[in-house]
Amino acid sequence: MPHARPIVAVLATVFGFYLLNSLLATAVPGLLAVRLLGAVNAGIGLVLLLSALSLAATHWYARHSRKHDPLAAQVRVSFEREGRQ
Repeated sequence: MPHARPIVAVLATVFGFYLLNSLLATAVPGLLAVRLLGAVNAGIGLVLLLSALSLAATHWYARHSRKHDPLAAQVRVSFEREGRQ
């Protein structure tokens, strides 16, 4: 499965960022309390960045799966059929 490598890289990036966020919250909570803009502190900024990264990874996978994942194509077709009924 040669097309699995980019998927693993994207998954590792998102999961790694999640772990970094969790470790920082546990080990250095004072760092995450630093105010960035108004009421937004570093913790909220990192969570928003993680959310954006997760959405971007989901969007990327949706585009990637159209070309390289036949099982995802089958699932998409079955959902489209159910939506028409």
